[in-house]
Amino acid sequence: MKPMLRYYLFAGSLLLTFTTNALADDRIDQLLRIVSQDKKDARQVDAMNELAELYAPKKIEEALYYAKQAEKLSRQIGYIQGQAKAFEVLGTLNAFYQQKHDDAADYFKESYQLYYELYKEGKVSKEVLYDFITKKIMPAYQLIANKTDEELSRRERRAVKSYKTLQTEFTPVLAEIALLREQEIKKRDSKLDSAKKILESSKTELQKKEEELRQKEAELQIKTKQLTTKTKEQVQLTRLTAKLADSLRRSSDSLKTTMDSLTQIAASLKMTTEMLMLHKLRLQEQELKALEQKNRNMMLEQEKKRQQWITYIALVGLIAAGIIGLLIFQNYRAQKRLNAELTLKNAEIERQKEEIMMQNHNIMLQNAKIEEQRDKIHAKNQQILASLNYASRIQSYMLPSVERIRQTLPEFFVFYKPRDVVSGDFYWFADIEEGSDRKIIIAAADCTGHGVPGGFMSMIGNKLLDEIVYMKNIYSPDQILNELHQGINKSLRQNETRNNDGMDISICVILPQEEKIQIASAKNPVIYIQNEELYEIKGDKLSVGGVATEPRNYSLHEININQLTTIYMFSDGIQDQFGGPEGKKFMLRNLRNQLVAISDKPAQEQHIAIENILKNWMEGYQTIQKQIDDMMLIGFKVGADGLIQPTNYAAKSLKSMVYC
Repeated sequence: MKPMLRYYLFAGSLLLTFTTNALADDRIDQLLRIVSQDKKDARQVDAMNELAELYAPKKIEEALYYAKQAEKLSRQIGYIQGQAKAFEVLGTLNAFYQQKHDDAADYFKESYQLYYELYKEGKVSKEVLYDFITKKIMPAYQLIANKTDEELSRRERRAVKSYKTLQTEFTPVLAEIALLREQEIKKRDSKLDSAKKILESSKTELQKKEEELRQKEAELQIKTKQLTTKTKEQVQLTRLTAKLADSLRRSSDSLKTTMDSLTQIAASLKMTTEMLMLHKLRLQEQELKALEQKNRNMMLEQEKKRQQWITYIALVGLIAAGIIGLLIFQNYRAQKRLNAELTLKNAEIERQKEEIMMQNHNIMLQNAKIEEQRDKIHAKNQQILASLNYASRIQSYMLPSVERIRQTLPEFFVFYKPRDVVSGDFYWFADIEEGSDRKIIIAAADCTGHGVPGGFMSMIGNKLLDEIVYMKNIYSPDQILNELHQGINKSLRQNETRNNDGMDISICVILPQEEKIQIASAKNPVIYIQNEELYEIKGDKLSVGGVATEPRNYSLHEININQLTTIYMFSDGIQDQFGGPEGKKFMLRNLRNQLVAISDKPAQEQHIAIENILKNWMEGYQTIQKQIDDMMLIGFKVGADGLIQPTNYAAKSLKSMVYC
């Protein structure tokens, strides 16, 4: 038997595998027909995403092709859900099948931002967002999280950095989802209470029905007694009928005896008067025969009537007995059925009662755990918030005073809005005068990350700028960027730790005597406006900081400021911010247009205008968008009309000129 059993199990597994593969192939054929259609719509995007997932285990190239096609088509038709799913599939393929963890992290970041916006708009459920975070992002991160820095490749280190940044974004979202689930549990408790009340009401109604049943049973017993009484009366009637029949039989026997006597008398008279009354005897004999016939007819009639009466009485008795038996049987069946229904209902009530008690117990345990976790999270959040507020105060002391800058540049403003209390963006200012040679230096930097990590980087960058300008006396913006790059590399021991943190930064050096501005930028562009015409200086594609230690050659740009010139320096937080009627990014093109529109206004009014523009972009439509990055924009005017004030620090040393 055992070899046969193994054979059947093996055959069954082969049949199951064949059936599963056949179903998968049928589904792939259906999806390919959908993709091949001319109409480009959301249905094709969903089909491409599903094809990518079906091809993933065995045909990774086809899977990547269809996922990329799904992302491209969803972007063309504005299908955000499909685009989020396509990024999710691309991240999964790169993380779990190709081990391209940095690309996977980028795809997951794009997908998360889209899913989060859809979640805020109510277009995807919290379960979809929760599953995406816990079943895709976190497992992908775990593939490389336990490796040491020496074991990680450069791409994996970049991925770890991206995952940590993404973790700071979705951690509060997970807390929000936990809060929503707690509210749902409370709603379920309310529903259980309502169900319990309904159950109690049903129990009361059942008790009423039981009381009615007992009343019906009492009435049935009374009717049964009445039927019993009638049965007794019928029995007495039967007995009376039997007595009457017996009396009739006795009368018939007596009549027969009388007739026998009359026959004997007639015979005797015949013998004594045979000769004299022969004729009369014959007449009497005829009369006697007639009388006998009449008596026989009468007896037959009486016997027939007696038999009919007996039959009638028996029939009535049988009908009465049948009716009584039927009533008793129906009552028995009804009683039995009612007892069975009561038994089932009682068992069901007991089962539901036990289930409710078990659910209440489980809910109480879950509520206790949730409350404990909530208290712990609240306490930790309070500690983190207090630390962040303290760090924010320290960072605000580090930033230069706007009033101090306006003593040199009256038409100056800075729009500065951190995302998470502490900012990774910072600005820096110095006013250097050596004899008749004066240099005004302004820097705008966007450090890696935001929040606490970005705040640490901003403090490092601020300290290094102080050393480069005030201690090393380096004033050319391109050389400042190169020195800043080497300083970050050395401060973070990036050659040893393989850390790649750094910053995107632009530096303007104003030379009032020469009526020029020297500009150098690492990635961040600088915009200036002259005669209502906008010009843009694009930054070099090399950030500051990183593993590479060789000197970096940053481009040096010069512009003349012999006429009124408005300069704008900024990080990428504004142009990447989602908002507007369609929930899209603000974009650099839109920022350029807005700056041209407000450039002729005084600095204070420009600051207010920028605040209102961004507030309307994020909050002025149906959905309030969350700030996704630190924001900073610096604007100032130089050139004609003596906008640069003379310094009052000519007699002071360079160290005393550091801003407060």
